[in-house]
Amino acid sequence: YMMDGQYGWPLVTGVPFVLYYNEDILADLGETAPETWEDFVRICKAATKDTDGDGKIDQYGYAAGMSTSDVGAMQVLNAYYYSALWQNGGQVYKDDLKSVAFADEAGTEALTWIKDLTQYMNPDFMSQSWSEAFANVFGEGKAAFGVYRSSQTDETMFAETYPDLKWDYVTSLKNVDYGTFGATDCLTLMSAADDKDLAMDFIKYVTGAEFMKQYHAKCPGAALTVSEPYVGDEKMERIYTEDIDKWHGLQAGPCGVDILTQLSADFQGVMTEEMTVEEALKEAEDYANGLLDDYWADKE
Repeated sequence: YMMDGQYGWPLVTGVPFVLYYNEDILADLGETAPETWEDFVRICKAATKDTDGDGKIDQYGYAAGMSTSDVGAMQVLNAYYYSALWQNGGQVYKDDLKSVAFADEAGTEALTWIKDLTQYMNPDFMSQSWSEAFANVFGEGKAAFGVYRSSQTDETMFAETYPDLKWDYVTSLKNVDYGTFGATDCLTLMSAADDKDLAMDFIKYVTGAEFMKQYHAKCPGAALTVSEPYVGDEKMERIYTEDIDKWHGLQAGPCGVDILTQLSADFQGVMTEEMTVEEALKEAEDYANGLLDDYWADKE
């Protein structure tokens, strides 16, 4: 839903990015699963160390990958930025959708927090994608934490891919609030459709409980309707029950692709130390608000 209208019918919901933790590393540190930003930073700091005595750091707090080479700029924001923004009480747009909110105090604090975490990340975090870092660093037992989609965590797959890894997860940390990104893909009935009734019948069929039960057996995710049972890894079911309010999709708004593409570029600038947090957010904010000014001017 956007601007008083429905623009799509949910097709894939769920599969949020969640925070995985290495149970062995946390146990060695005398720690339990983190709940807050403060917990997370404390554990990251303690976990980042030289474990074999050769004078080089070989275990990290946070397995991170922010390269956009194979997954695109948006996925980096999906995996890392939105969770920090939402957990600090921030949002992409202001409520009236006429300007953006990500450069306010909450957004500035969130991006600064991510930047400060780089001291606990694997040093090649800018050359690996989020999925590569999860596999190569967290999956190999070299980090206390890693971010990955919840839909990929079938216990059999994890046991085969990471046989020595003892893991669990936190759906979302909390600072001011909870929040992590969950995909929300949709089907849209286009005004140009030759047969709108047929198109709508197709949408209803594809999103119905019978079809989605079969779909989710192959591609785990949240049930779309109350009549569809949960199908997937039992360990992840609480994401869709007790943790349902801890994740959501993006706030829908005008010029979203262009705004978030620019924001992603400026995010990369901060991570590579080419820009300060303030410079990056100012550039992204000015660009976004310019687009929105033009958009709303055309609507008047």
